[in-house]
Amino acid sequence: MRPVVALLACLSITALSPVFADPPAASSTAPAAASPAPAAQPAIDPDLQHFLDEGYKPEMRGGKEVYCHKVTEIGTRVGSKTICGTIAELKAREQRTQNDVHQSQGR
Repeated sequence: MRPVVALLACLSITALSPVFADPPAASSTAPAAASPAPAAQPAIDPDLQHFLDEGYKPEMRGGKEVYCHKVTEIGTRVGSKTICGTIAELKAREQRTQNDVHQSQGR
């Protein structure tokens, strides 16, 4: 008996769904130029895009927006470390790393 009641309930909901749907929008006879242009997507900061491409995810910590990324620690299979920072902090960290590599290579 229960399957029959469930089937009838589903059919009645399906039959009544057009009744509760929003009415169609009135067609406009205005020229296409009068319609507003779609909003352009805001340009993303190249530095922000760089870190998002690197796998950093935005998080809120202490009322500040920071970007975090998990890195596996060298020498262990189970340990990982989370690196977080603002875009400026992450850029400075990346620059220091590049400088250290250049110094170690004697460039």
